[in-house]
Amino acid sequence: MRKQFSASPGGYRDTIAQVLNSRFMQPLLIAAAVLCILTIPALNFLVSNRFSEAQIAANQLPTALQQLERNIGYSGFIHNFKNAILRPAEPRYYDLAIEDYESAMVELRTIDRLVEALDRPLDISALENTLEQYRRNIDVARTAAAGGASIPEVDALVRVDDAPARRDLDAIHDQAQAALDDWLRRDRLIARLQILGLTLLLLTIAAVVILILIGTGKARRDRLREAGELKDRINALSQLTAGIAHDVNNLLATIYYAVELALDDKIPDTSARFLESGRRAILRGQALTGRLLAFARPQPGQARSLSVQALFSAAEARLAPDLASGVTLHLAEDPAGLTLFCDQTQMEEALFSLLQNANEAIQRSGKGGRITLTARKSPGLQAFMRTDRDTTRPALGMAMTPSAAKSPVKGLVELIVEDDGPGMSANIRRRAFEPFYTSKADHAGSGLGLAITYGYVQSTGGDMKITSRPGAGTAVHMLLPQGGKIRPAEDTPPEEAFPPEDSSPSHKGNRVLLVEDEATLRDLMRISLENSGYLVRVADDGASALSQLRAGVEFDLLVTDIVMPGPIDGFRLAEHVARMRPGVPILYQTGNTGPDLAARMVVQAPILLKPCSPEDLETAIRTALDLAAQRRADAQD
Repeated sequence: MRKQFSASPGGYRDTIAQVLNSRFMQPLLIAAAVLCILTIPALNFLVSNRFSEAQIAANQLPTALQQLERNIGYSGFIHNFKNAILRPAEPRYYDLAIEDYESAMVELRTIDRLVEALDRPLDISALENTLEQYRRNIDVARTAAAGGASIPEVDALVRVDDAPARRDLDAIHDQAQAALDDWLRRDRLIARLQILGLTLLLLTIAAVVILILIGTGKARRDRLREAGELKDRINALSQLTAGIAHDVNNLLATIYYAVELALDDKIPDTSARFLESGRRAILRGQALTGRLLAFARPQPGQARSLSVQALFSAAEARLAPDLASGVTLHLAEDPAGLTLFCDQTQMEEALFSLLQNANEAIQRSGKGGRITLTARKSPGLQAFMRTDRDTTRPALGMAMTPSAAKSPVKGLVELIVEDDGPGMSANIRRRAFEPFYTSKADHAGSGLGLAITYGYVQSTGGDMKITSRPGAGTAVHMLLPQGGKIRPAEDTPPEEAFPPEDSSPSHKGNRVLLVEDEATLRDLMRISLENSGYLVRVADDGASALSQLRAGVEFDLLVTDIVMPGPIDGFRLAEHVARMRPGVPILYQTGNTGPDLAARMVVQAPILLKPCSPEDLETAIRTALDLAAQRRADAQD
């Protein structure tokens, strides 16, 4: 049974676009267009060169025919010849007739040459013979007249019938005119063919341009569509990741407080070691959720001028324990003394992540043994954005955050992490920046390294690209804002840098309103704070806390979660507290983070990121109460 083939117009267009976007098709189309463009002047040159002589002949031929008729006709040779016979006393007519004869012969040969240039034969022999006979008759008449012959006797000697001469002259005229008409017909035909050829060439060029536009337009629409889909997926993934990280941070915080409270009790050493292992696992989990949040909501952090040399030294020291056997790390800086305007912690993490990727690629493949970390001045963004077939930039949809405040120093620095390992295929390179994508055979790792690094680099106003091909290693390029000169930090007296621990007054007995929607975490935090000597009242959401506030419940400090169910979150609750109980210090805590937090915060207060240890919470509470007490004292003075 034969299958019926059918395809929608869109399917045909897609097929055509695929063909046009194939590796060799666009160069072929461009070559065809260039060939057509070059053919136009080439054809014009060949045709014009071929017909330039004929064009000249066609233009000169009518004038030559008229001149020949004048030289032979009644105002020329024949006229003067007859006058010479009839007026023997005026011999000048013989001379004029001879001059006209010679001019006629010149014009006759000119006509022969012009007609030959028109690719037509011309027989001038008959007219030449006739004119030569007339020329001989001039000599005969002059001799006879000089010998005393009468006019009738001279006329009888030289009289010839003019009819053959007229026929010969008419034949020359007819042949020349036929040659001219034939050439004009061919010229018009060639002109039409030229117009047709030019039209075909222009149509070919237009078709090539249209085909290229179809291919590039389809490719661009596909890239924009894919970029939009990727951006939607990333936004959805970011929201999901942020939500999961928030919930996991709440769970980690609950476990953290439970472990800390258990460690505060008298327990066997073995149990304490187990709990310490649990606490270390919590810290590792905190680092993981931090990476998830860094992907979901990248931030520029605290940007300042950093020494490239110091960053390289820190990266080298951090990579050294993990550096595979036989792999060497080389550092290069051109020129020396470069600085970056970046957040130090995030920049160190980004460098280490890229170096670790290069190290693992060499280690897994067994190919290569050299990693190079290079810093150099960049000529600018446009030069950086130029790519070739072995270079990939992040997809349009990877853009997740606006650029941060730029460095006060104009200029860009390019950092390159390059290895001589196995390299990447085009498909792997194209997907390298996608979150959660990993090319490792065992799918080890989170696949977030490059996505997080790009998110951070982009938040600084920079850019990234990857250059790689199988067997030729990989180079990851980061374009970052240049920093200014680094001023040496001033020494701080030890007594000011490290104040005594007992310098802060005791706040035991202070009343704390704790607002937390996670019941288990709320209870553990309450117990921890009560163990530290605080009087704690709790609320399970913002509305419950606001009810207590309106009921006149007194407290000296508010500790509130930010993200809570209901219409009143931590920020809204803080606004109510600031309005109804001015001067009461506030602490926020959250398992989430991001630049939008600061934008939403009306009442400014410190934010504690979950999970935080009981010691960190107590320190933050003590600091907030100290500052509130200082403000009250200053107001009384």
